[in-house]
Amino acid sequence: MAGDTFFAHYGEVSRIVAYFAEPAGEVAERILGLLRRHSAGVCDVIDRAIAEHASALREGSLPPTALLTLVTSRAAAIQRGRTVDPGQVSGKSPEGAARLHTQVIRIAIHPNGREIIIEGWGRLRNASAELLISLAPPHEKAISERRAPENHPFTATRRLAGMLGEVREETLRRRVLRCRTMIAQLAQNAGAVAPALDAVIENNQSHGYRLNPDTVRIVAITELTASK
Repeated sequence: MAGDTFFAHYGEVSRIVAYFAEPAGEVAERILGLLRRHSAGVCDVIDRAIAEHASALREGSLPPTALLTLVTSRAAAIQRGRTVDPGQVSGKSPEGAARLHTQVIRIAIHPNGREIIIEGWGRLRNASAELLISLAPPHEKAISERRAPENHPFTATRRLAGMLGEVREETLRRRVLRCRTMIAQLAQNAGAVAPALDAVIENNQSHGYRLNPDTVRIVAITELTASK
């Protein structure tokens, strides 16, 4: 990204500028340079790891939660034709980015209110199910209001932490990671490719968390049964 585009995407970074004595433009360039160096370093590590584990990637023998599995499965999904739809680009999106077409993941909330069934993959229980159930109402409301995917609301981190029993924000982040890991494991156990990291739960540092409006469809449990 060009500098102005980057700061338009990630406005929260601009708050750092005020804490330095140098001119704002100079500080902004330093911040952008730091992030670009970090990005280059991360990409270099991933490129070398891909080369080192090429056979395991080809055989699909890496764990579904391995970083290489998550990175390569997402890249493959994009290359399979899930390209940017210009009609879905909106300046109102908190990410400021175009949405991508991805696979649809159907989920149902069990009548007992304590389980999530993911079509073709299996069930989530306990804390992971509670997390998805807490994110379901704003997702369903946005669907009923016919909102575009980029305009689906996020649930603020502090609010979501309160909904889950006043857990600490760090505990919430670990719970989200655990839920994502369990979903990837369910997918692989069912013989499917592990979904992208944010295929079910999206997060934005400034806005919080939401069910991914591009991929997640909440349906009645009878609809899952009927589709099998």
